[in-house]
Amino acid sequence: MQDSSAHNHRGDNRQLITFYIPLPEPVALPADQVFYARRAEPVPWLDQVKWPDRYRTLNHILRERNFVILRMAQLFGETSFDSSIIDTALSVAEHALNGIPDRTFEIRNYARQEPSSEKFVVQTIVEATTVLLPANDEDDAESSAFERVLGELRQWEMAYFQTTGDVSSTRISRSSVYPLIPYVTYSPSENRWGQLTIMQVNLGKAYFPKSTETLGAGQVEAITSLWQSIRRSDPLMEYEKSLYAADRLLEVQGDYSVSVVQLHTAGEILLDSLLISLAWEDISFEDSKSLTRDEVSSWFGRGSSLEKRLRSQYHIRLRGWTINKSGSPLHQWSTMVSALRNKIVHFGYEATVFEAYRCREAVSQVDNFVRDLLVSSDNAKKYPRTALIFNGKDRLQERGRLVGRAKQVLEDPGASTWASELKDFRSWIGELMYPSATDGS
Repeated sequence: MQDSSAHNHRGDNRQLITFYIPLPEPVALPADQVFYARRAEPVPWLDQVKWPDRYRTLNHILRERNFVILRMAQLFGETSFDSSIIDTALSVAEHALNGIPDRTFEIRNYARQEPSSEKFVVQTIVEATTVLLPANDEDDAESSAFERVLGELRQWEMAYFQTTGDVSSTRISRSSVYPLIPYVTYSPSENRWGQLTIMQVNLGKAYFPKSTETLGAGQVEAITSLWQSIRRSDPLMEYEKSLYAADRLLEVQGDYSVSVVQLHTAGEILLDSLLISLAWEDISFEDSKSLTRDEVSSWFGRGSSLEKRLRSQYHIRLRGWTINKSGSPLHQWSTMVSALRNKIVHFGYEATVFEAYRCREAVSQVDNFVRDLLVSSDNAKKYPRTALIFNGKDRLQERGRLVGRAKQVLEDPGASTWASELKDFRSWIGELMYPSATDGS
């Protein structure tokens, strides 16, 4: 995407870099507003630079600081309601109703309101300028500068939202801005501009059209099956829903701190669902004399935590459970995802896009670890029902686990009710521990 000829001075800390960033939604400012941000890192060479005209008036600020300038370029136009969507819906309704008369004429007229004579902001382009600082990897210099200006934009945005009371607009982030961002470098000492270049900053999931190819019969059946699982509140579906919410926060909305918190929630649902399922199988099918429902509920009582459960309850049930081994999925979960979540929640830390994606990968690693552990020979024999719930019959078949006792157990006619029984078991514990957390409706 990038023209290498435009980077003859990449890494030279005597350069400025300017990005032209279309915001996801316009902001209602007057034309060409300029904001600047002082930063802590000194850049002494700024004293000697020759400034372009548009920066010269701010020279007393720029000469002492690493800085970010945000200039809001506004495009104005006449606002009108986009009637194409309602027109299509009305056309389908008329066809379905065989042209039965209704209020469609009135609705269409309402949708096509007369344009106002007032001019409204229809697009905001941020001209964001900062210092192009050298990086260990020369390919990271522009990306680091882009992250710096986005950080200032996010802080500016919160001031804008709080001033205007806007709660509906999309947050500015690397994921939510347009995927292709023009930028140019400037050498103040030489008074020379580089070549205008394009940087791809995301995969465009918030912008590029989604596939409208018709799904196959197998996929339609899968939708029906998953829909039923979601309606039954299967434990893994609760995990999948939470993971989906985290993915949208990460890849579309770009709210990285909240995505990390949501990823942690998803992982906690997965891990706690596993433990509850193991306990359910012990109590309901193995006639365990040493484990009771009251004891299971105590694992989730006051003073308990997921970290404590991970270190005390799983290894005595599952062969191969490891949390202390450096680099293992559970160690990564504890030292990265859980720790970063706590830093965000308790100390107001703002997670970066890179930290959020690392946490997403860590949750995937935990997911794979749990499922693989359950299909290992010893664990599948001991907990065949939990292995089935977490992996499905096909995967157990592929791994050669549908033999002997496991096959006999899994062919039990009562298997169709296991999911609902596990749901009831989990709900019982939840109501026992947190009776006032819901309104009963």
